[in-house]
Amino acid sequence: PHFYEKFAPAGTKIEIITFDSPTDGKNAVVTKSVDFGAFGIAAATLGAAAGEPVVVVGAFSNKGMGVISKEYPYGTSMGGLNMIFATHEDTVSGKPDLVKAALGIHRKAVEFMVANKAAVAEMTVQKLGANRTAVDQALGAN
Repeated sequence: PHFYEKFAPAGTKIEIITFDSPTDGKNAVVTKSVDFGAFGIAAATLGAAAGEPVVVVGAFSNKGMGVISKEYPYGTSMGGLNMIFATHEDTVSGKPDLVKAALGIHRKAVEFMVANKAAVAEMTVQKLGANRTAVDQALGAN
């Protein structure tokens, strides 16, 4: 999301809010404290199963979180996906153009990130305080 502003239409305001847990992010979507959220698929599935108005509108990362190891230890029938991009069901029904625009921005940011590993590494170190050597290794940027 730290690259979203680069691809947002003029006049679009994007605020990135970091939550302490996937459930906190899901709850922010459910309470409409945020328009969109990225969090673990388990939080979305459990929320929807409990009748909460959370709708998965896209994938957010492929193996974006998990244990760093030589064999990736996580998989689902959906593939390596473990984070999703979600919004409130009212947003899907009432503001479909906003959902489409957000997904377009997300796609452009992802395409940029795939093509620019050095920029991703730098942003990860700057915004998240991650260790540069570990980030380079995880991205295959070294």
